[in-house]
Amino acid sequence: KRALKTNWGKSGAILRMRGKGATKEWKRMRSRGMVIVYDRSQEEKKIAVRRNFKLLGAMMDDGGTMAEEVKSRIGAAQGRFARLLKTVFRRRGLADKVKISFFKSVVMSVLLFDAEAWTRLGRPQLRAIQGFISRKLRQVMGIKAEEKMTTEEVLKKAGIGTVRSELRIKRLKFVRNVTMDPPTPMLAAIHG
Repeated sequence: KRALKTNWGKSGAILRMRGKGATKEWKRMRSRGMVIVYDRSQEEKKIAVRRNFKLLGAMMDDGGTMAEEVKSRIGAAQGRFARLLKTVFRRRGLADKVKISFFKSVVMSVLLFDAEAWTRLGRPQLRAIQGFISRKLRQVMGIKAEEKMTTEEVLKKAGIGTVRSELRIKRLKFVRNVTMDPPTPMLAAIHG
């Protein structure tokens, strides 16, 4: 008999407790760093209590927000931007249109990867993403601080929408793709 085995050493738990005394209990478990769970054979296993972890490429945190995921995405996009800074974005002979096209296809795609699945995206996260995009576009287009251009003007000049509108478009495209695709033969056989 073969079965999947849980690697308890690599396992972790994020605790979300509610109700009376939840905060006190959460602090107690966090201070111990372990929580006790029972596997199928009723053996006691200890697993680490974590504030966040990476699951299927997305950062999950104990507050249920996307704060850690946004930080991670901004860091990854910053890395891509840094790689292209000297070779593409600071090149004098290259038109702004080409630079913006590179920005959209490389930096924006890394920044908003899998964003259609983001939940509980708060105002601080939206502002962080919008600020990153605005700062980097100003660098790409060579807009100096003395020029006093608003974020809306920068985005309009680059042909990019606000973060909210970009996320809305990604979500609508996702829904369209899910609902418009014909069922596969496997699904047709299952659902009759």
